[in-house]
Amino acid sequence: MLTKFDFKPFVGPLPIEFGMTLDQVAQLLGQPKHSRERENGGYRTLYQVKEGKFVVVFFDSKGKVSEVTFMPGIELWFMGNELMNNRNLIEFLRKFDPAPQTSVGIVLFKELGISMGLEFESTNKDRFAQRTINCFARGIFDNLHGFKPYQPKKKKDE
Repeated sequence: MLTKFDFKPFVGPLPIEFGMTLDQVAQLLGQPKHSRERENGGYRTLYQVKEGKFVVVFFDSKGKVSEVTFMPGIELWFMGNELMNNRNLIEFLRKFDPAPQTSVGIVLFKELGISMGLEFESTNKDRFAQRTINCFARGIFDNLHGFKPYQPKKKKDE
């Protein structure tokens, strides 16, 4: 089963590409384990790509892939680096987008098309194990409000 993806900003976590249809994604990941409608008229689908390993694919109101979220156990690569297990992920991504934003526990790299939870800052093993990474198409987060410039956390873990 497919458990390795290569992230290309605003193109997609290849082989999944933004703009693909549900049928095209199903050819890559198989049939979704669960699907539900979203408020924006699109839908969210959960794919189990390996025992206990999941990928969530979000489709817009036209039925096209707009976001893909990765759970632990899935390999997501960018510029030759595996992201999910990178303990310095935020600093690594700042090399490509030096001005990320943050709100409600997430860090948003708007210039890359990627976001993640603040669990990536944690030195606590249990919190780090809860990490997720979201890849999104251009324009998805253009009209967000309430985000502020990201400030690296002090060395002491909460």
